[in-house]
Parts: sequence; C-alpha cells; structure tokens
Amino acid sequence: MRVAIFSKSFPVISETFIINQITGLIDLGVDISILTNEIKNENVMHSSVKEYALMDHVISLCNYSGNSKFKKLLISILNFFRLIKNRKIMDVISILLDKYLSLGQKINLFSAILNLNRDVVEYKNIVCHFGDNAYYVYKMRSLGLFSGPISVVFHGYEMSRYDIVNKNLPQYKQVFKLCEIFLPISQLWKDKLIEWGCNPLKIKVHRMGINVDDFKIININKKFSSPLNIIQVGRLTEKKSILNSVKAIIIAKKEVNLVFTIIGDGDDYVEVENLIRQNKAENYIKLLGSQPQTIVKDYLQFADIFLLPSVRASDGDMEGVPVALMEAMASGLIVLSTYHSGIPELINNYESGFLVKEGSVDDLAKGIVKISNLSQRKIVAIRKNARNVCIKKFNNKILNENLYRL
Repeated sequence: MRVAIFSKSFPVISETFIINQITGLIDLGVDISILTNEIKNENVMHSSVKEYALMDHVISLCNYSGNSKFKKLLISILNFFRLIKNRKIMDVISILLDKYLSLGQKINLFSAILNLNRDVVEYKNIVCHFGDNAYYVYKMRSLGLFSGPISVVFHGYEMSRYDIVNKNLPQYKQVFKLCEIFLPISQLWKDKLIEWGCNPLKIKVHRMGINVDDFKIININKKFSSPLNIIQVGRLTEKKSILNSVKAIIIAKKEVNLVFTIIGDGDDYVEVENLIRQNKAENYIKLLGSQPQTIVKDYLQFADIFLLPSVRASDGDMEGVPVALMEAMASGLIVLSTYHSGIPELINNYESGFLVKEGSVDDLAKGIVKISNLSQRKIVAIRKNARNVCIKKFNNKILNENLYRL
C-alpha cells in the first residue's frame, strides 16, 4: 500500500508526532512518500529520522528550500517561465485565478508541478498534516500531480489562531466538500469542524500518540526525590506558558525543596533566562535549551513532576493534546497542567494527573505544593492510571493500526 504524508516542512523536531506516525506506518509495511515544501536541517533531530532513513522517503516539492527571499523570488520567476515553456499554460492560469490559494501557495505550486509532473503517482491515501495545508494539497491533486483520497489532520494552531482562522476559513469550507476524510486530534476540534460546516460523517477523531513502550517506569513505587525534581519540556512559547511556570516555581520554592529543569528553545528563551537571573534562581532552575530525544528521556526518568501549564496565546493559538504530557505520563511522572483545549481529554484531575485554571500562577504554585504532599499510595495510583490512559487511548501502535485500517 502506497501512502503519502504531507508536511509543510520536514523533519521538524517539535513535530515528533508526525515522525512517529510515519515510522509506525512503515512498520506496518506501508510504502511511504513524504511530500514537503521545505527540507529542514536542524542541529538536533529525532533518532528515528536516521534509523528509518526517512530522508530517503522525502520528495521535495519546492526547489528553493534554504535560499534567501531574493533568491526564492528569482527561482519562482524562472519556474513561471519554465511552465510556460513546457506548455503548462492552463495549469498556470488555473493557479493564478484560484481565489482560495494564497500567494505563497501559488508560487509553491509552480515549483511542485515541475518536480512532480513527470512521475504521477496513485496513492492509497494522502495524509495532510495541519488543515491550513489541505486546499494546497487538494490543488496538487486537481492538477493531476498525484491521485488518491485526501485525509486532513487538524492539530491546533490552525483551528485557534485568530489570523489563520480568519484567513483560511474559506479554504476550510472548500476542503470540507473536496476532501474525503477529516481527522481532528481531539473531540474539541471535531466539534469545531462541525460548527464550521463539515459533514460529521466525514470526521473521525484520530489522536496523536506516543510509542508507549519507549517510555518505561523504572519503579512505579519510587518515592519523590529530595529535592523534588520538576521538569518542563517543549517550545518556549506563549501558549506553553513557561514564564508562568518559572514564576510558580519561585513561589512554591518558599514551601517546597525543589529543582526545576527546562528543556526547549523558542521565542521566550531570553525572557525566561532574564526572569531566572532577576530572581537569583539559577541554583535551582536550570535552562538547558533544545536536547535530542535520547537526552529528554534520560531527564524524564529521574523527574518527579512534569509541568505544562498551557494557555491560549494572545493571537488565539491553542494546544491540541500535547505529546509531551503523554510522554511524561507514560514515564511515571505526575503531570500538572491546565484546563485547556484537549488536555482534559488526556488528564482526569486528581486521578491521572492534576489540572488547574488556565493562566493562574497562584493555582499552579498551589498545585506544586499539593503534589509534594501526596501520600505514597496516591502517587503510585496516579502513576498507574496515567500510564493506562496512554496505553489505551494514546498508544501509537494502536493508533497507527487504526489509521492503516481507515
């Protein structure tokens, strides 16, 4: 069975869920093609990219990845004239007159025609990650660059960011009619798609998950460390609320002997660094930057509490169901997060983890103190419940088998 996976950029370290889906389908015997506009060359990368030789599966749609904006413009102009020379005038007109395509998508399509048109492939399915790419993928199919039904995975930002929703809702309404399957990663996003006019019969909630067997609980009866070992892993962005985490840690430190490790990079890195320094917290808050998955797993094994107090960003951006929380739960950590987006579909408060009000630093600090005072019996019960949730509902092995059948 031949399947295409579309991702705007590949490989992206923060999109482990896409990499895991690809490797899971490969394990099931699927012949995978990875379609992407941009090949990323990141310093830190998921080990599966090399282990599965995923770059050998990549088909680059655009021939100007990594170039400057000026050089991209020149290449785009050349692509336009190459299409005219190759008698693709009707394709060019179809792209130029399509009111639903953005200018960037039109330019990328000129390149995609040149790169794909010589080798038209019939796929059993084309899985398009992120809804704002769906019309672009549909347009490639309508131009005859490949064939097969399209399944659209809606994740998070494209469902929530105000500017993206306002810009792309007309595209979404078109793809609701033109594409075959819609795979929101949470019930919350399914309800939103229906609200926007998608046929419920075309929708199936398909969660992103983790390879549960990769995350072992060393000792489910392990007592909390002294000092209490707290960790947060992920992009240092507004919606991950890392600044609230640091503030809550500083407050909780007055009552709890703790250390806090932060793994990740992003827009808020410098501000986090300054906040730690201003509060003279360097001796108990460690900012490590981006780390490979193997290092992250090592840190998770020795942590007690995993913090991720997600919030809706000022631009509207929201989480889906964070994979980082699943990894922590499968590893035997007690997770502390917020009533935000699809997170309550993963965490049942006080049973498989803890949830506090979104955006409240005080509640977050109180949550840390509360967890530090848990009985050993309750700690063990929460660890068991959390791992069972991952095994039953967020297990990549099962999810990939479900996707294969679908």
